[in-house]
Amino acid sequence: MKQAIVAVFSAVILFISPAAVAEEFGVGPYFGAGVANVMGRDYCDTAGLSVSNFSCEDAEIGFKIFGGIRPVENFGLEAGFVRAEGFKVSGQISGTNFSGDAEFYTFYLAGVGVLPIGETFALTGKAGVHTWEQDVNLSTS
Repeated sequence: MKQAIVAVFSAVILFISPAAVAEEFGVGPYFGAGVANVMGRDYCDTAGLSVSNFSCEDAEIGFKIFGGIRPVENFGLEAGFVRAEGFKVSGQISGTNFSGDAEFYTFYLAGVGVLPIGETFALTGKAGVHTWEQDVNLSTS
């Protein structure tokens, strides 16, 4: 079911995004969104612990929404939100069962530099700041 939702959402974004960009790298507001498969490999690292019956789901769907404004052709400001959730882990250490989940999100603000190359391509660079948070829930039984 998740794959079908991601496929439909991605197709919609694919067709909406070009319409959201100002004509020929022009000035003005813009917005966008993205969906990705997020891998949390470090989240599943047992760090040398002796864990039995270990199970870890380290790949989930993440998304990004953003918007900005380009007051001049080669510079803009952008703000966005990125979220990944659904990482799950369970196992047993020294006879104690545990389970947990985690989610991550960030807000960012960036300056965007744009160097148009021809009429249909541009190099884009971003530099900015972000604040992020991680929520981890762990329970034992």
